[in-house]
Amino acid sequence: MGNTKFYFEEQGNIVMIRIQSDVSVNAWTGSVLIPQEIKINKIITKPSITEIWQKIPEFQNNQIDFVGGKPNGFEGDGIIFKIILEGNGKLQFSSITAAYLNDGAGSNALVLRESLDYSLKNNSFIGIVDNTAPQAFSPQFFQDINFFDNKPVVIFETEDNESGISYYEIKEITGSGIIDWHAAESPYVLNEGVKEIQIKAVDNFGNERIETFNAEKTNLSSESVLLFVLVIAIIAVAYIIILKWRKKRSLKLF
Repeated sequence: MGNTKFYFEEQGNIVMIRIQSDVSVNAWTGSVLIPQEIKINKIITKPSITEIWQKIPEFQNNQIDFVGGKPNGFEGDGIIFKIILEGNGKLQFSSITAAYLNDGAGSNALVLRESLDYSLKNNSFIGIVDNTAPQAFSPQFFQDINFFDNKPVVIFETEDNESGISYYEIKEITGSGIIDWHAAESPYVLNEGVKEIQIKAVDNFGNERIETFNAEKTNLSSESVLLFVLVIAIIAVAYIIILKWRKKRSLKLF
């Protein structure tokens, strides 16, 4: 039987609650024990490997309880949720923290639980608090027979000067209904019949910027897309050349 590990990863005043499993698990439950010396400022549940929350992470009585899972199973390393905190102290998982195998029977996985001695003073992000949404942005729409199988495409990007962009989500409104929020990366191929889209940019503190656009009008020429593709190709070639040069140089040194 493989191992499943719950552990913490710190990044400034953000701590990620993570799971690592070399077997497929489809449910996880537990509690993060918070000492009195640590203050929880915010809990962020996206992005997360959890697709269904039975109990959304909530801070109460010096602990954060959570119950969730992924119906088709998860194997690998991923984030369950994040917390923004301040102070110093030891973060631990309670003894009830568990994972269940994706075996049709809900068998208990063999679980390891790691703790974290957290100290904000050891961090380069001391005192950073981001309450500002990402910058406003406008996507570029494009559709051409020579690219993306002639499917409509949206290209988008924005910035967040305080803590950086964590992820994007998109909602598509079609003539027959709504395709609700889901993860998206640029360039993004739109679904058939989309009339309007909403793009959500979320920074590392959970602040959101949502922009709404008409998806029926293209505003990017084929020449611009071709230039974009060429620039990416040039960057890739340059990267390969640099790697080869470094390899040859290191061989000469020995």
